[in-house]
Amino acid sequence: MSNAVLPFIGESGVYTLISPFDTVIDTNARYTCQAIRTVNDYLSENKNVYEDVYKPVGISQELYDQDAKDNISIVTLQSNAGHWVTVPANYILKYPDTNGVPYSNRIMSFAFPGIPDSEATVLSYEALATELKDIIKARTGITTSSSFRRVSRINFISQADHQVLAAQRNADKSITSTTYAQLLEMKAHALMLEAKIAQLTAFIANR
Repeated sequence: MSNAVLPFIGESGVYTLISPFDTVIDTNARYTCQAIRTVNDYLSENKNVYEDVYKPVGISQELYDQDAKDNISIVTLQSNAGHWVTVPANYILKYPDTNGVPYSNRIMSFAFPGIPDSEATVLSYEALATELKDIIKARTGITTSSSFRRVSRINFISQADHQVLAAQRNADKSITSTTYAQLLEMKAHALMLEAKIAQLTAFIANR
């Protein structure tokens, strides 16, 4: 009888299989154990386990016969994408780490209404994207990628409407310079205050 340790039905995560079954599983995909049945279970239903499970991956009849003698368990796995893998339990090297932390990729996007199609405007918004990347890294420690591209055809509006929209955008602005420029301004202001404090301290000390 095999002493292979079996996963629980419903156990999900990344499974590592031993050759030759490592060629039939997506090593980056998440699989769930859907069923565990012994060789005898299949034989009782007149199913040919060797033809269905072993032969397709090139395992010899002799190795199957030994597994059949040991009444090895056959594990059925299904990926989130619907890919099925049927593997003898003694060909499973590693089961999912149920204490692992789930990770997934995310996209944060911003939808802009119509803006002027000038080169200066595009460069300004690309600089804004760089600022946002810096803020995200400073807050989360994550390095992100960004893109700023047109997603509609070019539409022309009148000069009068453009002036109205530009005035509205300028009125709604609360930050008029980049984060880096503001930092330089604050550093210069801090140096000026330190100089004033030093002057006042010297003045008081000499009285």
